[in-house]
Amino acid sequence: MRILASSSLMLPVAPLPLGLAQRGALVRNRTDDSEAYDAYLRARALYRAPGTDSVTEAAKLLEQVVERNSDFAPAWALLSRVYALVPVFHPVVLGTDIERGRPIVETYLSKAEAAAQHAVRLNPESSDPYMALALVQ
Repeated sequence: MRILASSSLMLPVAPLPLGLAQRGALVRNRTDDSEAYDAYLRARALYRAPGTDSVTEAAKLLEQVVERNSDFAPAWALLSRVYALVPVFHPVVLGTDIERGRPIVETYLSKAEAAAQHAVRLNPESSDPYMALALVQ
């Protein structure tokens, strides 16, 4: 127990337990695989400058990341967001034939929802997976 001192009053202060093991982390937001983390960061940059090529490349990078690190929740959440963007830039969806675009939209939104739900299961304390899930539901 420590003592909190002020100019006129001294109060005992007990440490507040956070429920973490010593050296524990509230959120695991990185992977130990530096190559996978680098790919995740590149994909995040591509996601922030969306276009047909950047969204496609971001999806490929993130698919590789989650294949190598299936417990990396931030990558799953970002993959969900990227999947939700793919139909926005897909040439068939951008065309005038709605019926040809519908299966593409349904496929990617389904993949986006599955990735977001997986991210929530991996890290329910983080807001990222829930935001990704909100985009597709």
